[in-house]
Amino acid sequence: MGDRIDLRVLTRVDDSYHDISNCEFANDKLGPGKFTMDHLKVLRESKVILDNIINKEFIQTKDARRLIIPSFQANGLEAEIKLTKLVEPGLYTIQHLGSVDIPYLVNDLSVLRVKTIPRLKFIKKKNYYHSIKNARLLHDAIKKERRLEKKKSSSYWRSPSNDNDIVKTETDWTRKTWFPSLRIGSPINIPFDL
Repeated sequence: MGDRIDLRVLTRVDDSYHDISNCEFANDKLGPGKFTMDHLKVLRESKVILDNIINKEFIQTKDARRLIIPSFQANGLEAEIKLTKLVEPGLYTIQHLGSVDIPYLVNDLSVLRVKTIPRLKFIKKKNYYHSIKNARLLHDAIKKERRLEKKKSSSYWRSPSNDNDIVKTETDWTRKTWFPSLRIGSPINIPFDL
């Protein structure tokens, strides 16, 4: 969709695929700069996924508020999951759900069983829950959209008096972006559509 992401979680609706979550992986030897760049990339991609789902014609306001896009980032033996949500029109929030340090010394293997594995299971469960919920909302919206297209097709005959009963609505829930360009020396554009 937006950036090149290491792992995308997709849902299939009929013959099309749609993103519902994303993950980024990096070697910890690349330094803190790579971690920061990946962090911004994962959050930016979560916003793009959220905007794509919300901008579907039949996503309702209550459904837009329920959408939560999970993103996973691993850097060496450390990992974290963040949840992106659209709270109000133009107001995106990021929640740090949890982080995991994977032990690599023999003396720390007890931590693996007691702390790391339960955290990884919790992260997996939350990511799965939000991904399934988002996929269902997206699936329902696309099905409604396709039913309307089928009704509007030439094979479906309606009386001319019913042409005004279908009103297309637009949502003003999304903003362009809040991240600056990644190119060095490029100007920072702050959106004023708040």
